[in-house]
Amino acid sequence: MNRWVMWSGWLALLIALPAQALEVDREVWPRLTLGGRVIGTLDLANGVSDGAIDNGVTIADSGLLLRLDKRLYQHGIGGAVLGYEDFDGAVRLTQANAFYWDRDIEVHVGAQRLRNELIEFPVLRDDDVLGLAHVGNAAADDEYGQFYGRLVAVDWYVDGRNQALDLWLGNREQDAGHVSAGQAVAGFNSVGLGYHYQQSNDLIYVERWRSAGIALDAQRVQTAAGIEEWMAALIAAADVNLNIDPAASWSLVMQAIYNDGITHDGVISTLSERARARSQSWVTALRYTARPNLLTRWQAALTVGYKEFPDHSDASQWTVIPTYVRLLGQGVAAVAQLKYSGYGAGLYQGGEDVAVQIGISYSLDARFNDTIGERNSILNLQYGQQL
Repeated sequence: MNRWVMWSGWLALLIALPAQALEVDREVWPRLTLGGRVIGTLDLANGVSDGAIDNGVTIADSGLLLRLDKRLYQHGIGGAVLGYEDFDGAVRLTQANAFYWDRDIEVHVGAQRLRNELIEFPVLRDDDVLGLAHVGNAAADDEYGQFYGRLVAVDWYVDGRNQALDLWLGNREQDAGHVSAGQAVAGFNSVGLGYHYQQSNDLIYVERWRSAGIALDAQRVQTAAGIEEWMAALIAAADVNLNIDPAASWSLVMQAIYNDGITHDGVISTLSERARARSQSWVTALRYTARPNLLTRWQAALTVGYKEFPDHSDASQWTVIPTYVRLLGQGVAAVAQLKYSGYGAGLYQGGEDVAVQIGISYSLDARFNDTIGERNSILNLQYGQQL
């Protein structure tokens, strides 16, 4: 009898072990990517616009991102992104979305970056070209509402590599001022579609096209008369290498936006009012990157932009921004920038903004438990992705 009990115990233990292993497998650590940037600058400025830089020290645009992802049972990758960013002293949640992607499709659901731009320009901070390079939010006057919202975004990679058709639907932020004034809309207020091409980071210095795209971005707004209308903007952009020299690279970045606007009361003194007005803008940047021994050491760029509001007399803006970044070490850079904006008589009584910025930037992009190949890695671009 005792021998039977002993063998029964061993049999029960052998049956239980696989079940315990299955439980452990469910807790396999995901790949973890930690990214972010801290940029501090001393700003010496004088300006007239509502977006003018103030004198002082600022850490605006500093932020931290965390991405967790893992392989799924059949195929594909799933995960989530969380991110925070500083907006002039106020830390805001900017990214909180779950995602799925495989060779053909990528889906993000939640708080994320708006699809109101196609390309990044070589300036110190995104808001340096806010009024020129982004489709404005017609229901928000704060900077956060110009960049982030809650979306369902789907990208279909037609070649399985670096060309995608894009579709998004969701909500742009509506600030308290527009809600209290009865100028907020219920339900979805943002929709768009587009196409983009994005070269692998490993090949951006040896291929002619770095990136390119075109998009139609629409938003539903309520006028002062209580009428809901749709307004749409067309965006086109490209980033092109002028030479093929990985050690001394010249490139040109370009983007143009046409916004058809809506019925408007003629005042364009705030971000949302300018977003509702018909406008057209373009921004271009000439960039030189010095990479002796294929190690980036410094970059200089000249960014020039122009915007006008055709329905308003002499309402225009010229912006010129020379920028210099020198790497002091891995992720650490000394930065300097001069920003000048001049306005026509129809904007800020024809005044101007001038700012000199000098500072230090630290960037981080670290991966742990990295067992997942990216779609646009050079290996996957060559041989296709195996998920």
